[in-house]
Amino acid sequence: MKLSQDYRIFTRLNRTFKYWALSYNPTFIFKVASMCIITFQFDPKGSHPLILAANRDEFFCRPSKEVYVWKKNSIIAGKDLQGGGTWLGTTSSGRFAAVTNLPAYEPAFNSETLSRGKLVTSFLTSSLSPEEFVSKVSIDKNKYRGFNLICGDRQSLFYVTNARPGIKELSPGIYSLSNEVLDNICHRSENTEMKFSQILNLNVTTDVLINTMKDTNRLKNSRPLPKDYNFSQDNLTTPSQIFLEAVCIKKEGKTQHYGTVSTAALIIKKNENIMFCEDRYKRDGTIRKRSLVKIEHHEK
Repeated sequence: MKLSQDYRIFTRLNRTFKYWALSYNPTFIFKVASMCIITFQFDPKGSHPLILAANRDEFFCRPSKEVYVWKKNSIIAGKDLQGGGTWLGTTSSGRFAAVTNLPAYEPAFNSETLSRGKLVTSFLTSSLSPEEFVSKVSIDKNKYRGFNLICGDRQSLFYVTNARPGIKELSPGIYSLSNEVLDNICHRSENTEMKFSQILNLNVTTDVLINTMKDTNRLKNSRPLPKDYNFSQDNLTTPSQIFLEAVCIKKEGKTQHYGTVSTAALIIKKNENIMFCEDRYKRDGTIRKRSLVKIEHHEK
């Protein structure tokens, strides 16, 4: 499935402008809203159909709740208290979904535009199969701002975005989803996939996954993030380091802190056991709170 011609042209122009801006002024500021990274291995025939790790990058002042079991519908996820949805979640039956923002593609925004986090919760509470759900989303995709969405269970995994037509079934393998469409590998995705593949031969635990996502090393030849940002400029850069240390961003005349606010690890096993762990951080990168939800099915 190919990107639309308009989107390919837009992406090339955006990248050209990015590199020009950096060469002209390294402190030229980039729009950094939600540069999240989600890396995962999907293996429906293996003992662990899903092994996933994710960093959520956000303003530290944006209110959210840690990973927990939602009482009304048994969703297991953190919660965005501003938008009402979530960025990553699962259920006790092994359904899972995750969403990232796609700033390069933004349909016309209006008062009826829906929260992207609701895509995740809608799938987790739906009776539709992953394929049926993303097919439905592809029809209504322009009701949302730019997004990447994965929806799956222990048997199948599908991807949809409103930057391209149709849906895509993901075959077994390792994937990294950031803030470009799935097939566009940025430095950060490349770095994360490399680290991720190195740990899969180990006895992977949620601790191992979370520690991997705390890596602050950059790829060779990649630029560090500027120390100061001006959020009013309309451009985008994606760093190569996996964990983003907090930086000050000027937004609407105010200085706010932005960086990796939490790291999550999700392991879904074939035997129906699930482990979902999350570390939430202070601005200095130390752990503010750890949450762990286990779903264990004991043989009778």
